[in-house]
Amino acid sequence: MGCDIHAFLERKDGDKWKFFQEVDIDQSYTLFALMAGTLRRPDIEPVIEAKGIPNDMSIEVADWWYNDPDRHTPSWLTLDEVSVAALRLLVLEGCRILDKVLSTMEAIAAEYPVRLVFWFDN
Repeated sequence: MGCDIHAFLERKDGDKWKFFQEVDIDQSYTLFALMAGTLRRPDIEPVIEAKGIPNDMSIEVADWWYNDPDRHTPSWLTLDEVSVAALRLLVLEGCRILDKVLSTMEAIAAEYPVRLVFWFDN
């Protein structure tokens, strides 16, 4: 069973973040350590420490968040931070788990600010 991730893309429209889509990210403890420092691994420096759940998240993401009783270590990443995590994961494990997420974020970023909001559960 272990630790799983729940991840969502949001785009900013004007001054509000809007839900774009739920994202499927395979279980990778190395990736989870890179994304938020979860499952502490002394050999892996996170791209950035967990930022917490954004207080301006979309209504849809808030609904998922508040209805997940096992949630922990919420955070969010910008396109640049996801790019760094993807590159570091490729170097560490030769793994391309974030490629689809990254390409979707890049497409959204052509028109809107974008972020990946996520948390983990056990």
